[in-house]
Amino acid sequence: MKHRSCGFTLLEVLVAMSIFAIIGLAANQMLRTASTIHDQVEVRSADYLALVKAITVLERDISQFVPRGIRDEFGDYQPALAINNGAFALELTRTGWRNPVGFPRSSLQRVAYSLTDQTLSRHFWLVLDRAEDSQFISQKILSDVMDFQISIIDVDGNREVFFEQETGANALPLGLELRISTEQFGDLLRVYDLPETIQPMSQVPVENADAEPLPEPADARSPDTIRPEVSG
Repeated sequence: MKHRSCGFTLLEVLVAMSIFAIIGLAANQMLRTASTIHDQVEVRSADYLALVKAITVLERDISQFVPRGIRDEFGDYQPALAINNGAFALELTRTGWRNPVGFPRSSLQRVAYSLTDQTLSRHFWLVLDRAEDSQFISQKILSDVMDFQISIIDVDGNREVFFEQETGANALPLGLELRISTEQFGDLLRVYDLPETIQPMSQVPVENADAEPLPEPADARSPDTIRPEVSG
């Protein structure tokens, strides 16, 4: 009586191994592609959120602009709004500086923006009218910025890249035009209306630059980490 052994031939085993190898290679390639796409989406999302945060911070400062000039560390008068004047592309006085701890300081804040080594930075001072040792604090808000341009929009709709606000409130422009160029998203153009004001706030006049610094308002607000809330 003959007994026949059951099993696969060598050819059948080779065919099965080839099929499993092809399936495994395809699955590995799909997994690598999905992982690469996920990483790219994460990077793009982080870049987009950083851009939204920077735009939100800029918009918050511009929308809270107040026509209050200051005295710099040399005792010279500086206007409430300056475009491409000196080391900064934009410098202005804003209100709404929060003070949850209740420090004895003003609710007004002097802020400035500059572009250095493709990094857009926000600078602010702890006082309005500065002393000789007053230093600004810098915050990097956006990287990989190719260009950062600010221009004013006058009553005739003309754009000017240089501006230094005079003492009178009628010298204020109607708005600001902001252009940011990034490697990831190209050119971004935004136009902001400046808050309407009837008269400038109490400020250091040009002819009285040697006077004592103005007292700060009592309802002061404290330095705080930037936490912009993105609105639709």
